[in-house]
Amino acid sequence: MAKERTMQMSILNIKIHPHTPKLYVKMFKGVFTRKHVGKIRGSDSGMIGSFRDDLYNKHQIYYGYIYKFLNIDPNEKWLNLTDFKTIDPQETGELPVPHNLKPNLRQIGYIFYPAKHRVLFNSTSFSPNSMLSLFNGLFNTPEIEKEFGQVDLNIEATQEAITKIIQIPKLTKLSINFTRPNNDDMEGLEGAVRARIENQNIKRFRQESSTNDEEGMLPDEETIALMNVARSNGSVYAIGYDGEEKKEYSTKDHPIKERIKYDPELATETNTMVGFGIDLIKKFFK
Repeated sequence: MAKERTMQMSILNIKIHPHTPKLYVKMFKGVFTRKHVGKIRGSDSGMIGSFRDDLYNKHQIYYGYIYKFLNIDPNEKWLNLTDFKTIDPQETGELPVPHNLKPNLRQIGYIFYPAKHRVLFNSTSFSPNSMLSLFNGLFNTPEIEKEFGQVDLNIEATQEAITKIIQIPKLTKLSINFTRPNNDDMEGLEGAVRARIENQNIKRFRQESSTNDEEGMLPDEETIALMNVARSNGSVYAIGYDGEEKKEYSTKDHPIKERIKYDPELATETNTMVGFGIDLIKKFFK
């Protein structure tokens, strides 16, 4: 029996206004078919390498792999380790390797759920921040913005991050920031709060609160609702004290990282990812 493996999945929220599932699919598929390349950091780049809907249509999901690779400038000088001679393509007019070949390939599985405009991805060896950086490079281009408008992307933080902030014994500072949610992300907002965002046509929301009171701040239901919107659409940052100990929390430091164990002899990585991803969709978005 093969040794069990662990898979970890995280979630990215993609937003455009106005939005429909069909528009999200069109945008996502457009980035794939145009073979857009986005920068991650340094020489690390990536692209949507595959985009499929042939096996899991009843779940209304798309799936595939992100390709991560080194995107170096082939026109820079090269070193031949055999004779330590340099190769300068500017002088020779030839590249040591074809420009369409990219080294150090890694494949990261993903699931795209357009009904809730979420991407669930294998973050076992590819961090949520790396995926956010890549998708910002892929989707925030003049070509995409011209057709679909600005694309906002956020890493989904855990509910526990909000709970930890609320439970700080003496909360002295609270910062809530988010970009306008799609309507399906405002279901937890009621009355005046939702009206404030919708009727005033707010695109970006920012609320700063602080106190010197001995008891600290006591977030009410309205503030907690705003924090939960920011959990998916922005960030929450808090400072407080537990006795003399300073407490500092940010939802950015607590992305969702759901884990599952599987036997590679009984299930492929792709099947495990899709099955686990469907379970997470039911858990978080149904």
